[in-house]
Amino acid sequence: VWLPPVGDEKCPVQIMNDTEVAVFNQNASQDRHYHKMGTEMYMVLEGIMKIEVEGEIYSLEQSDMIVINPEAFHEVKPEGTEFLCRVVTTNCGGNEDRYLKK
Repeated sequence: VWLPPVGDEKCPVQIMNDTEVAVFNQNASQDRHYHKMGTEMYMVLEGIMKIEVEGEIYSLEQSDMIVINPEAFHEVKPEGTEFLCRVVTTNCGGNEDRYLKK
């Protein structure tokens, strides 16, 4: 059973060969970043999640999904909403494939 993080806890992550799966909510912090190789699929399980991708804000509701292609800058915008989200990253290189905007 995966539960969302409480307070400053890190979200649980299942790490497999070339794939990671995580569940998080509005308490998870994230910086604007991109991946050179990884493709991310965000699936909203509950509530409303806002995510900025390449300068455009998307508001996703329960059962909505968005795919973030490699090299697309993105950031989850948790302010003002409550949500539960699953993210699956394929062709994943972990933290070595995470580049912050400078």
